[in-house]
Amino acid sequence: MKLPKVLLFATFAFHFSSSRVIYSEHSDFNYKFYCSTSKKEFCNTTKKELKSAVLSISSLLDFSPPIKFDAVVDNLSKYINDINKEVPIAALVNTEFIPIDKKFYNLKSPYPNSKKIINKFNSNRNYTEDDFILLLNNFKNDHTYHKNSDIEIKNKAMKEIMKGLLKLGKLEAPYDSLPESGIPESVRDKIPPEVLASYSKRPPSNNVTSFDMRYIHPFIEDRFVCNILERNRNVTLFNGIANVTETSCEKMRNNELSTIFKWKDKLISKGKSTKRIKKLKKQFKRIVAIGDIHGDYEKLISLLRHAKLINKKNKWIAKNTALVQEGDLIDRDKDIIKILDLLQDLREQAPKKGSIVNLILGNHEVGNLQGKYFFTSRDDIKTFGNLEKREEAFSLKGKYGKLLRQDMNVTMIVGDSLFVHAGLYPEYAELGIDQINDHVHNILNTTLTLDEMCEIYNYSTDNPFYFDELLNGEKSPISTRDFASLEESTICPEVEKTLKITNTKRMVIGHTIQHYGEMQTRCNDKLIIIDIGMSSCYGGFFGYLEILNDKNEVWFRYNN
Repeated sequence: MKLPKVLLFATFAFHFSSSRVIYSEHSDFNYKFYCSTSKKEFCNTTKKELKSAVLSISSLLDFSPPIKFDAVVDNLSKYINDINKEVPIAALVNTEFIPIDKKFYNLKSPYPNSKKIINKFNSNRNYTEDDFILLLNNFKNDHTYHKNSDIEIKNKAMKEIMKGLLKLGKLEAPYDSLPESGIPESVRDKIPPEVLASYSKRPPSNNVTSFDMRYIHPFIEDRFVCNILERNRNVTLFNGIANVTETSCEKMRNNELSTIFKWKDKLISKGKSTKRIKKLKKQFKRIVAIGDIHGDYEKLISLLRHAKLINKKNKWIAKNTALVQEGDLIDRDKDIIKILDLLQDLREQAPKKGSIVNLILGNHEVGNLQGKYFFTSRDDIKTFGNLEKREEAFSLKGKYGKLLRQDMNVTMIVGDSLFVHAGLYPEYAELGIDQINDHVHNILNTTLTLDEMCEIYNYSTDNPFYFDELLNGEKSPISTRDFASLEESTICPEVEKTLKITNTKRMVIGHTIQHYGEMQTRCNDKLIIIDIGMSSCYGGFFGYLEILNDKNEVWFRYNN
């Protein structure tokens, strides 16, 4: 643990106090701290939390030369674009005071109070030489925040500093994604030149996640899947891809980010009891929603036990409870069989307690049924015996065929919440929930051999197994990224329309990993995103959504 030397400076006018923290010459951060509030206790708390944030990051990462920044506590609440949106606790700006991630900060740009802040910076330090400037809210207009111990300044500061490090290119995988030319040399010479050319031209991702996991794996155009597997199920290229999947997974297990980000349970909303809520209470006392698991059996078990859904023997114990798993059970890690067996058992046990287990269809389930194995680890295949036996288990008459092809729904309404893997556009919502599910089930229940799938994919342009819009389109509820990545001004009207059509209060999605284990809400809490990279292949974070119908409360639950 690196210990800072703290030097105190004089207090400036209008309650702008300043303290400076300089690390030793081998340390990672060099920053100044300024606070603009009359609440000295709040300043001290914020300074302490920032120091803890810097030390936590420094305990995992090393930088040379040190990262330079200024941290300023100011009244961010005064400069937000929309007073109806959540007030930011922390935000990162460059030296021109332009927000680094303005799409999600809700801050005016450039930051309106920048001139006053610049005037109060210590003259001995040129702020234009900073790597970035960290703004922290003093909540001057909302004194309840000063009494709130759940502001989580440390976590918010860490998230923003990590964004700055990513922007500076200071992080390597798995903290950041591989560059576009980052296909490992061990695999590069086995990939057709035309595929490498396509990979190098791939546009930047619009994913909201801090480290876009899609870039950690080599990108191979889909049309080559069948040709490769058609020639030989165990070709070198397939093994090469499996090696990259497993190597990336191992890197993620060792990144330790989940050890420094410890989120507190958060109450998202609390409403008055209505006739509908009372009716829901009689049906299910609560709803628990769990995001993408990606082959991590142990994490799934820990989540189910924490939510008091199962006991130590992994038997269902919760009464009047609905569990919704948001899809992407498979790929990445290797415990697919254990996960599917467990969930099949729990689906049978839950009704005996007046409960239910609902499973949402994710893009990885669909991809595997279509013969796309770019994110499938070799250890996963070995647990089935070989690839042929794995495909047989997922076939229409296989052990897990009915579960994946018929029992997992594209979308569903439980209580007053709409659940879908990636997000449901209103044009699809108008089709009706049952019609959507029936449509996709009918397609997936088509029995096709791998050779038939390859024939269709290579020479057909209209077979629904690969080309149906609901299953594979840009706005597909199984694969779109729009709900997590588009501006709220663009996507929230779509959410509102969908909720009105489905007569629901909120849409809950997974699919797109959120920064550093923190579940997010958008559109005034009407859109909830709960994929936080829980699999050890994504960083091993912990969290789930809990809706208490008896209290009409919605909670983010963490392992604190």
